[in-house]
Amino acid sequence: MREQGLSQIYARYVPRLIVERLLREARAVDAPSSEHFQGAILFADISGFTPLTEAFAAQGPAGAEALTRILNDYFGRMSRIVADHGGDVLKFAGDALMALWSPAGDDPRNVDACLRATRCGLELQASLAGYQAESHTLSLRVAIGIDRGVVVHMGGQFNRWEFAVAGSPLNQVGRVGTLAAPGDVLVSPEVWALINRHATGTPALDEDGDPERTGIPPWRIEELNETVAAVAVPPAPELPRELEDALRGYLPASITRRIMAGQTDFLGELRRLTILFVNLPDLRHDTPLGDAQKSFRALQKALFFPWEGSVNKLSVDDKGISLVAALGLPPFAHEDDAARGAQAAMAMHAALSELGQRCSIGVATGRVYCGSVGGDERQEYTIMGDRVNLAARLMQNADGYILCDQATVDRSETIVQYSEPQMLSVKGKSLPLPVFRPQGHKARADPERSVDIMIDRVHEAGILTAAVEALVESDSRRCIYIEGEAGVGKSRLVEHFAAALDDQPARLLEGAGDAIEQSTSYFAWQKVLLGLFGLEDENSNPARRKHIEHTLSQDAASRETLPN
Repeated sequence: MREQGLSQIYARYVPRLIVERLLREARAVDAPSSEHFQGAILFADISGFTPLTEAFAAQGPAGAEALTRILNDYFGRMSRIVADHGGDVLKFAGDALMALWSPAGDDPRNVDACLRATRCGLELQASLAGYQAESHTLSLRVAIGIDRGVVVHMGGQFNRWEFAVAGSPLNQVGRVGTLAAPGDVLVSPEVWALINRHATGTPALDEDGDPERTGIPPWRIEELNETVAAVAVPPAPELPRELEDALRGYLPASITRRIMAGQTDFLGELRRLTILFVNLPDLRHDTPLGDAQKSFRALQKALFFPWEGSVNKLSVDDKGISLVAALGLPPFAHEDDAARGAQAAMAMHAALSELGQRCSIGVATGRVYCGSVGGDERQEYTIMGDRVNLAARLMQNADGYILCDQATVDRSETIVQYSEPQMLSVKGKSLPLPVFRPQGHKARADPERSVDIMIDRVHEAGILTAAVEALVESDSRRCIYIEGEAGVGKSRLVEHFAAALDDQPARLLEGAGDAIEQSTSYFAWQKVLLGLFGLEDENSNPARRKHIEHTLSQDAASRETLPN
């Protein structure tokens, strides 16, 4: 793998815009930054992927393999067409593609950039029209805008960086895209003003056909009158090994670990994930960089630890920045990912609230497609499927709060407290769905004492009883470790032992933890230590510290162990 060059492989997963920036600076990213660009943005929205994904998901591993081939063929053809016209694929946003054409030095008005983007859009439609994937037909809607935009680099938690593309070109394609039909190439009024002498088309009015309501309309391009020559993109430059760390910071662990293991041609897979769609209306293209970084870093911290979630995408539209995160992506998969997802959503919402920021979060759980899609020119790790779309719909209806689907609640209700269900009509669903608001963590219940007769653990119970008697009679202290496979009766043995202590002059202190807390050092001892100091019911950390310092005031050696 080293001989092939990790930098070259990593570079497939980030846009040329970022590779060139890293080459200029010749160092790893260590601080948030922003850079402006001038150019044409093309957004190609693909219709038909969700039913396609669901149909192949029903076929199991064979369906995942077939779906991977289809996705790579489709997105590979798209990325090659973009490259042939000199464009730079910025993102594969689920079932969409976004590309940038920067103006040439002799094209200060961006006419050539707009023409190339438009020609690319027309060729995408011609090449992929009526694309058949077994019984499913895929179609494209293409929208193009032009202006000055900004690329913002944020994050840095655990050296994980994300970038968002924002500004006027994105706002234009957002407005234009709402009027696009399958097969259309629509350009914004700003693009049409630059290319109208070279193109034929018709105005794209609103559904009532009223130009007064539409304002200056976008234009539906039928053809370009002048030939726009394809641009041969030069081979990617040889990237130095020193760039590996910088590039790796923009890639999810699910990609970098497999690449480092030599698995560069891995298949996609169907995984049960909990998806979080987070809309951030207060983060916009004109938000000061320091404020944006503070908010995004808070989101990363709330998502990563201790829940071990992953950021998959950042996208920008007229509603602000939206973040797509997931619980259960490799290498961080857990049986309790739904509970982790709901708690991560609450932690993210609380973190932003402390900063005075609003957010709406949708949470959905289920099987989705995960994999690397694209071709040799450009690839990206993506997740897609009905559950991803549902999380987005819940986000749109959350109105500043958090909404979870039934599947998430079913898998987390022993840990998370939820509201009563509300019925919600969701686009793409024929019937209203029950949705729930998480309201906090359920208190961990103390284990119930069983008085049933214990079977076939006489020897083990005798060891525990003898240890207690030795402690009471001679202060002989021991540590006993109970180990065994799941289901052999460890908990039952401990319950029997605890019940037997009722007849002994001994005090019982208990501590416990579950899978979510395994990354928190000494978590199971927290309740034990609080019990030793009589602080089980004290929730104030300053009060706890004051009480502990007073208790240890006569013991100089113990005082040295207190944190600063």
